[in-house]
Amino acid sequence: MYRLLSRFTWVIVLVAGLSVVEVAESAVTVSQEEPEVLPYRWLVRVMVLEVIPVRLTSEISTIGGRVETPRKHMPGVDLSYFFTEHWALEFEGGPFERNYRIKGSEMGDFAIGKISTNAFSLTLQYHLYPRAQFSPYLGVGINRAWTREVQSAPGIPEFEVKPISSGILDIGLDYHLNRCWMLSTSLHYLISPEYSFEGQGFNSVVSMNTLVVGAGLGFRF
Repeated sequence: MYRLLSRFTWVIVLVAGLSVVEVAESAVTVSQEEPEVLPYRWLVRVMVLEVIPVRLTSEISTIGGRVETPRKHMPGVDLSYFFTEHWALEFEGGPFERNYRIKGSEMGDFAIGKISTNAFSLTLQYHLYPRAQFSPYLGVGINRAWTREVQSAPGIPEFEVKPISSGILDIGLDYHLNRCWMLSTSLHYLISPEYSFEGQGFNSVVSMNTLVVGAGLGFRF
């Protein structure tokens, strides 16, 4: 739920939003000469990510209660290819793990288990002012997650989780230190369909979106 968003998240949102406005106002000073062919079409970013579950709701058969999963910090790497000065494709992926618990059920609070997935994202981005020192961008994309392993908690029957696809809304800001290096921050909002935990004597339907806040260093080559 939105009340889970940290103060850090809102600072990132505010900085990105204000920078878009500031760069737009200063765009009149940018040279109107014919743009040069970009010499560096690849961009790699190394980020520290905070993964925040939002709008989490669930239905649990028989015992009631609700499913919960904590926010977590993790490293991240993404790779972008600029096929024009403004347009880029960003690829990001790798392993991801989430722990789940049931709270408020007729049997009390207890752990369900850990779900490990392989997730991959592809995002189409538009960089508004790629030559400015503050360079904001917007994007839309898709994420696909496949279950790699399910580790049931002690006393919990084995269960399975099907693969899911999610839509992505993306906003970010690059601050260029020089021609190649930059500081980067981004927000990815993943809009996911309902998914279910299915096992012997146990069934739960979960609806959850995810906000991923990142900050780190980028290198263009």
